Amino acid sequence: MAKYIIQWNYGSGQVGPYLKGDVVEVEDELAEWMNRDSPGVLKPVKEAKKNGTKSSKAKSDRMLKNPLWDRQGGPSDQGAITKSDFKAIKGD
Repeated sequence: MAKYIIQWNYGSGQVGPYLKGDVVEVEDELAEWMNRDSPGVLKPVKEAKKNGTKSSKAKSDRMLKNPLWDRQGGPSDQGAITKSDFKAIKGD
């Protein structure tokens, strides 16, 4: 038996219903039948490496590391908002 990801909502009189993104484990014969019935509905799941190695794809880290630097890459001289600044913005 192998694991597959359902590529779109699928159901027939014999199996299902399955929703897009479901991970199913089915016999090879049934997987072949399902892919003949709806070509491409099953996509094989690639098993993660079991030897403990990390993925070669680096994760994206978009967190702002230093909030005192502005978007142009220089230090920001804009201080924290004060009560008087807030009143000017709020209009009271």
